[in-house]
Amino acid sequence: MARLRGDNFKRKIREKTLAFFGKAIKKLIPIDNYALADILDDALEKGLISDQEREFAIKLGFAGKGRLRDKNAYVYIALGATLSLYSEDVEKAFKRAEILSRAVYTETIPVVVYLIAAEEALKRAGVLRFLAVKTIAED
Repeated sequence: MARLRGDNFKRKIREKTLAFFGKAIKKLIPIDNYALADILDDALEKGLISDQEREFAIKLGFAGKGRLRDKNAYVYIALGATLSLYSEDVEKAFKRAEILSRAVYTETIPVVVYLIAAEEALKRAGVLRFLAVKTIAED
C-alpha cells in the first residue's frame, strides 16, 4: 500500500511540474522517457557518459527544458519526488542532474519535491545548491 501511495505522489508531482516552476522557468517542455533515453543514448555513443550512468539517469522522475525568466537562458530540470527525503535521495537526484547536464551540454537544475525531510538531507541539498521543494499534501 505504501508503494502505491508513493507512486501516486510521484505521478501527481509530474503532472503539476508547471505549477512548481512556471514562475521561474518559461516555456517548460517535458521530456518524455523515450526522448530522455535518446538523449542519454546519444551521450553514451559520444563517450560523454558511461553505461552505468545512462542506467542511473534514465530513472529520473521528470526531465524538462525551458528558459529561466530572469536570465532568458536555456536550462534543463531533473526532478525527483519522494514522500520522505533523505541524504541519499539528494545525492541520487544531484548525480542524475549532473549526468543529464553532461549529456545535453546545458545547465541542469537538480530538484526534489518531498513531503517530509530529514534535517541532514536539507543541509546536504544546501551544500550542493540543490532545489528541495516541500509540498504540503499528497492530494
